[in-house]
Amino acid sequence: MADQAEAMKSSAPSRHRRKWLLDARKTVLAPDEEDFWKGITADMMSDEEDGSVDGVRGWIVRPPSFHSQELANLCAALQAGG
Repeated sequence: MADQAEAMKSSAPSRHRRKWLLDARKTVLAPDEEDFWKGITADMMSDEEDGSVDGVRGWIVRPPSFHSQELANLCAALQAGG
């Protein structure tokens, strides 16, 4: 039980970031993207955070394995500013 509580506690910031990403991306949708976006939830957002890979610091994006290519492309376009 303690392991489950710790896992939930450590995942709270990640859930908060995904919710923030969802809300932020909704604000820059083009009219033709709104219908596609209606079924998207915070759980479908990538985990994104500052970090380093092989000693190089930067923004690390981990899209969920179930992302469709269409959703991945739309999220990338929205992240880039439309």
